[in-house]
Amino acid sequence: MQFLSGIPSFWLAAALILGFNSGAYAQSLVVGQRLPDFTLPSALADYGQRLSEQRGRPLLLIFPGRCNDCAAALQPLQRLQAGFALQHLTSWVIWTPANNDRPPQLHIPVLQRPASDWPHPLASIRTPAVLLINPDGVLAHHISGRLRELADLTQPVLTQWLDGLTTAGPDA
Repeated sequence: MQFLSGIPSFWLAAALILGFNSGAYAQSLVVGQRLPDFTLPSALADYGQRLSEQRGRPLLLIFPGRCNDCAAALQPLQRLQAGFALQHLTSWVIWTPANNDRPPQLHIPVLQRPASDWPHPLASIRTPAVLLINPDGVLAHHISGRLRELADLTQPVLTQWLDGLTTAGPDA
């Protein structure tokens, strides 16, 4: 480790904590931060989804992580989304392909995350995770855990969050 001897330990620790991300625009995403716009292609069809087109609606983003044909593990989250459809909740799965993985077949859009050098704050999300995005595009909640447990972890937070949005009105 001779090549590290001239680097102050503070910077070494910071690099380890931040994960040596070399993307020019990559940054961490924190609750309360507005997400920059993005468009992702569908993993299953000839269309895509754009974040800015969802402004005005609550959005549930599901990051399953490494997921080869993992529809069964995502079914509880899909059912959770269906239960809140009357509250105008939109949901997307952000799927990260690897090798010959197949995307999950779901009723909600499955979007394909770009390669590892995607210069967007969402690239820093540790998976599996669920993000709840306010109608104005601000990250409201970040929930992480095992994929099969995410629906149970998300349900009470989602219920309270959507109730708060309904109570506060459209400008919440």
